[in-house]
Amino acid sequence: MIGDVNLFLSPDDEASHSSSSAEAVHPTSPCKGELEIMIASTKHRQLGLATEALQLFLSYIQLNPSTHAHPNLPQFPPLSFFFVKISFNNTISQRLFEKLGFEKKSTNMVFEEYEYHLNYPVPTLTIDETSVPKTLVTDAILSGQDTRPARLYRSKWKDSNPIEMAIVPFPVHKSSLHSYEPTK
Repeated sequence: MIGDVNLFLSPDDEASHSSSSAEAVHPTSPCKGELEIMIASTKHRQLGLATEALQLFLSYIQLNPSTHAHPNLPQFPPLSFFFVKISFNNTISQRLFEKLGFEKKSTNMVFEEYEYHLNYPVPTLTIDETSVPKTLVTDAILSGQDTRPARLYRSKWKDSNPIEMAIVPFPVHKSSLHSYEPTK
């Protein structure tokens, strides 16, 4: 592993029209998504890996609404926007997120960071299902395991080359899931 990408969801108080904070955390209430990315391995930095990882991650999130959810998993909540917080001196990260369409929205002088936003669904992203034979990709990914249908997509960001990705459903058993109870 050379790094990681994270998404933290919290209620979007501006998009929520409820007066009760308890309703704002309901799984069907709009959320905002804070993104974080880290390339820990210094020899893997500035090779375009963070750009590619974010493109794949955001493409997957955009494909993941309830139409693609597994019936045993909780529904992914609706998103209003993504945001990142980047320190004043981290110009490499600032350029990375600007390249993906994030716009600087605020400045926090106390923490010496900028906050960038990207609306959801991502306006600079187009995703099309590809015509590549799905069984070939499924067999290559699973290498001899049970054959499962894969969904193949081509993700294109405004100024980037398209990225092809495959989403292969793996069996999920209710007994392996942590309990999930929506807040009411």
